[in-house]
Amino acid sequence: MQSIANRDSTSTEPEGLGRKPHFMMPDNFSSFSQPLSFRRVDDTGGVVLDSLEQVREALLAYEKGKIEGASATQDRLISDAGAENPAAGGLIAMFNKVAYDPEKAPVTELIMSQLKAGGDKHDVLGYLAAVCYDYWPPSQNFFKTGVYVEQVDNKYVLTISQAYRGSDVCEDLAKMMHSFTQLHDSAVVLTYSLVDGPWFNVDLAPIARAIGIPESELDASATNGEGRDGRPLIEIAERGLSFRKTTPEGDVWFTFRVASHSWKFKLPDCIDKNDDTSYFRASKSQVSGLDMDNNGSPQQIQIKVAVSNLYSDIFREKEKQKLDTNPERCALLREEMETFLSNFEKETGVKLREEKISLR
Repeated sequence: MQSIANRDSTSTEPEGLGRKPHFMMPDNFSSFSQPLSFRRVDDTGGVVLDSLEQVREALLAYEKGKIEGASATQDRLISDAGAENPAAGGLIAMFNKVAYDPEKAPVTELIMSQLKAGGDKHDVLGYLAAVCYDYWPPSQNFFKTGVYVEQVDNKYVLTISQAYRGSDVCEDLAKMMHSFTQLHDSAVVLTYSLVDGPWFNVDLAPIARAIGIPESELDASATNGEGRDGRPLIEIAERGLSFRKTTPEGDVWFTFRVASHSWKFKLPDCIDKNDDTSYFRASKSQVSGLDMDNNGSPQQIQIKVAVSNLYSDIFREKEKQKLDTNPERCALLREEMETFLSNFEKETGVKLREEKISLR
């Protein structure tokens, strides 16, 4: 794709010797960007279990490779090593067969001994037990993996966090244990089209109406600010707009924010950081601007809409955590997100295409 930095239609002045490209946002756009698709990006945590015996059962299943994806970090190591040297990948796989006894479960025993020794005492991070391995773990499936156990009310939360994948494997553990994972928030990312060349011009009002927020409360302009590197940036990308919604089951918080495909607005290196031209603009219900990849080509903009039990507040984190392990509250968040999607399609008259993402 040709870089828009080289397209005359985006420059207000001809480029002279040593002059960097200059872009000018239209005073008025011909139309709003249209929503095209969405993808689900629920923020989940560890698997919720009823007893320490269930914690042991889940750990054993993971350590002995009975869970799909348990060997993901080792598989990645073998794949990367094999790409550099085919023999190296084979040697690592051979070493694993010799070095690790699949019938032994040293990490499970270590975690359970910590839980037994510590009783109900938590460490400084709030965990009853925790281990984290980089290289040379005592068990093959814990290569570059951390294990954490915490207690929330009368439940135990087991989190297994792998390099490259995070805690995705906890979803498989939850299915095996006939349980569920913590749900921090339920979210979708909406992708919008570009208009008038490389620009995005998004009307936030349909999002507000789909949530049930009075448009009079919507004011994106209050978030307009400067980026950390001196380039113009909409701070809505960092903080978002948050609104409380009252439901019969209790209050929930909706947040929506602008994001790029890289989750950070980018302008190509060819643009002078001291250029005072506006590349982003926000009014009460409208956000407009320019987002590019590293090659100077336009990127479609995204809006992330999330619903959580409580507004992000470190002083209420423990209360939020308790709600995260409540199955009724978790179901409520997902129901609210489905309602939002249905309402949003009605508001915009667009049937959105769902993007499926594979595990990392």
